Formats: sequence, C-alpha cells, structure tokens
Amino acid sequence: MDRPQTESDGEIGTGFSVEIARAWEDALFEGYLPGTRRVALRFSWIHLDDVQGILDLLEATPALEGPVNLSSPHPVDNAELMRTVRDALGVRVGVPIPRWMLELGALGMRTETELILKSRWVLPERLLDAGYEFRRPLLAEAVAASFAAEDAAVPSAHP
Repeated sequence: MDRPQTESDGEIGTGFSVEIARAWEDALFEGYLPGTRRVALRFSWIHLDDVQGILDLLEATPALEGPVNLSSPHPVDNAELMRTVRDALGVRVGVPIPRWMLELGALGMRTETELILKSRWVLPERLLDAGYEFRRPLLAEAVAASFAAEDAAVPSAHP
C-alpha cells in the first residue's frame, strides 16, 4: 500500500477526484475574509462519534484552520472495509461488482467512476497534533458500534 498522506503533503495525487477537491478548496480559501476562519474537512473512513468530537475540537481551537483530514488514524483499503462490514452483518460472501457495472451506474448518476473507485490513504496528523483522542479509531469497533446504534434506533416488531 501507498504511504498514508497527511494534510501537509503538497501532492495528493492526480485525477478527477483530486481536481474536484482542489477546486473546492481553492474556492473555500480564495478571497479576503477578515475575521473568518476557514477549515477544509477532508474525509476518509471515520465514525460519526469522531466527526462530532472533531467538530467540537475545531470550535474550541480557533488556531486550527486550513486543510484537516477527518479520518481515522488507522486507514484501511476497500477490501478490508467491505470485509469488516460483511463480518458485522454476518454476511459470509461478498460478490465483487465488475468495473463495467460501476461505470454504467456512474453514467446513470451522471458522475465519474473514479469517485467510486479511487480512495485516499490519509492520516489525521493535524488532529492528533492538536491532542484529539479518537473515540472509535479502529474499523471493526466503529462498524459494530454503528450497526448497534442503528439496531437500537429501529423499533422492534415485538412488544
């Protein structure tokens, strides 16, 4: 696997998704806005509890601005992500979707296949340096907690 990227890495890759991300960040940071702090949140896999915790940290830490990787400190590839989700759901086999099917689906949604297929291997270096302690840093625990919360939110069919 590639070396994880941090917010300080100048080169984040190439391709459609990178150009979109750069355009969004350029638009966010362009122009003079005195007294306005701007933070570009970059996502990878992360549990919702940590999204909330990081937003709380950002609110309490005005000096933290610019690009911030909103991602677990333990990145995984798509194969591990899908295997972990299947394990949490008790699904023994996952049938891979051929690229041509994804391309057809992306065409139907009027988007780029790269947004589905390409991933980023990133680390939340600036959050860790700011002292953020992840509530759910490991994928298996985060996925299990997510499905447990979802199960608790669904009313039971039995009284």
